[in-house]
Amino acid sequence: KLLSVDDGRDVRQVAILDAQGRVATYTGEKCIKHAGHIEGNNFSVQANMMLTDKVWSTMAKSFELNVNLPLAERIVKTMEVKRNGKLC
Repeated sequence: KLLSVDDGRDVRQVAILDAQGRVATYTGEKCIKHAGHIEGNNFSVQANMMLTDKVWSTMAKSFELNVNLPLAERIVKTMEVKRNGKLC
């Protein structure tokens, strides 16, 4: 419903994660390329205005591989991937 009443939904990127780990994501068709998202088990990653369409899959992989780190550190590692496009 959130997006159905938003006239700017085609240029929006939205992610929602609830307390049970359920994820809902949306990347509008007119977001600046490259833009996309991936939903995972208790997480979501989004990226837009990237140089390649591989960024969000690499971000998801980083988040999943760094399960042994505290949540804050996992998030930082994932954001580092977004910045440089390489697994950390």
